[in-house]
Amino acid sequence: MYGVTNSFYNYTGSINCTDTTNSQGIDAVGLDCLLCNQMAIPTPKSKHSMFIETPNYYLDYGNSCKDNFGLVPWWAYALTNFGGGVDPVRDFQDYSNIIFSNGLLDPFSGGGMRSFLGANLPVFNITDGAVSLDMKAPRDEDKGTEVEYTRELESLFLEKWIRQY
Repeated sequence: MYGVTNSFYNYTGSINCTDTTNSQGIDAVGLDCLLCNQMAIPTPKSKHSMFIETPNYYLDYGNSCKDNFGLVPWWAYALTNFGGGVDPVRDFQDYSNIIFSNGLLDPFSGGGMRSFLGANLPVFNITDGAVSLDMKAPRDEDKGTEVEYTRELESLFLEKWIRQY
């Protein structure tokens, strides 16, 4: 758990003790706002998960979003507007130039696109990665790792698409 929470709250490794109560770090307020609207991700806790059961999850979460941002979660926004829930290859056949990147330590990666969609819709699954690791500034520790390789491939795709445009 320490490694997972550190990837979000202490990705620089600059503090000795991870404070998970700090919701102001690393663009968390912006993320919280998106999670209360167009990126609402249903993550209710239950007796079948490692989290404490939350019987009124949707109601409580919705009230929190309304109180904090004046927003109501649109749970099906991504599926409604972009597809991908039932048949991702069919749903994304008219899309291109999108990179789908998943850090497999990120609990949300299970909801991401994880398998081949098409030549111009690359999918990268970073085994030891979490929340946008490939988009963070490279560190010495990244040399020779999967995340360094992923960044290189993503750069090649972006360069190709820019040239084509």
